[in-house]
Amino acid sequence: MNAKDLFVTALRVIGVLQIIHAFAFALEAFDISVKYFRPYSDTVGSCMTHTVFYFLLGVYLLLGAPAVVKALFSSRDEPPKSDDTPKI
Repeated sequence: MNAKDLFVTALRVIGVLQIIHAFAFALEAFDISVKYFRPYSDTVGSCMTHTVFYFLLGVYLLLGAPAVVKALFSSRDEPPKSDDTPKI
């Protein structure tokens, strides 16, 4: 495995963790809405905002990981130009 593959794998793992985190916020919003518990600071609206944000971030990292890697690693893959090489 090279650095690109490891970076893509890390981004996808982080994306999965973000989706799991979004699911936890969705469960908390459900618990608040059906009055299973009364939180001190969270509301259903803030939990749903967090759910949408973390879910979209997770999906972007899962599906967009190759695009992020291509943008970050593209300069290293280009072959050197023939004009830049010194002539002896």
